[in-house]
Amino acid sequence: MMLTYLFSSKKFFLLIAILLCFERMYAQEGASAKHLVKLKNGQTIKGEILDMNPNQLIILDEQKVEHTLASEEILKVSTLKPTRPTRLQEKKNTGKYVNHTEFGIITRGETPSNTDYIAFSFRNFSGYQIKHWFSPGGSVGIDAYPVVYTTNPSVVIFPLTVGFRGSVLPTKVSPFYTFDIGYGFARYDKRLANFETRGGLTFNSSLGIKINMKRQIALTMALGYKIQKSSYQFELVDFSGNVIQINQFDQHFKRASLLLGFLF
Repeated sequence: MMLTYLFSSKKFFLLIAILLCFERMYAQEGASAKHLVKLKNGQTIKGEILDMNPNQLIILDEQKVEHTLASEEILKVSTLKPTRPTRLQEKKNTGKYVNHTEFGIITRGETPSNTDYIAFSFRNFSGYQIKHWFSPGGSVGIDAYPVVYTTNPSVVIFPLTVGFRGSVLPTKVSPFYTFDIGYGFARYDKRLANFETRGGLTFNSSLGIKINMKRQIALTMALGYKIQKSSYQFELVDFSGNVIQINQFDQHFKRASLLLGFLF
């Protein structure tokens, strides 16, 4: 019920807006200085000029402190060139093994609101970063999907996939994407007897933001979409235990997901 409430249209778009505001906050925090002001007393201030006129200058420094300077105090004002990663820095951030662990929630689908099953997702990716925008590798995980049956069993999927991840920009805050495809091994909750289950093709992709933190650890927040194919066979037996009917069904899950992760 809580997940249905969370993924209702208004709440879902409100959540996206919060994520975008969070991204903007970190982007502003990590912004580099644009101007350099040299004072006659030998002091220098790096930051962004907010206002300038013949009488005074207002600058916001790198610590987000605002300075109001009289024109008589200023010796020189110059614009700083944007800094780009050096070849040594780019080399340091590529050609390394990476691990990406994600966990979160997935939409329920057509599930009764009174069921107490939790729709969740977890996956762990290990790969090799060739460029900031391309890190191929493989992942394992677990997804739980509530489904509609008489006793409300759930289906648990263990996906084994190959794929890649990447950051669009080599900056502190960047759009981030993932792509995975493989096979999901299915196990149904054994609340109904005479089940034979099979897994199937699994596909997952997501798009979000990555925020680089200290010690080469990054925080990721992403909205994703999952497709999981599975099937099951249900046998009807008589009182003697003899099979009188075999029913076969395909169960395909198509779900949205909200994931929080750590990449290092």
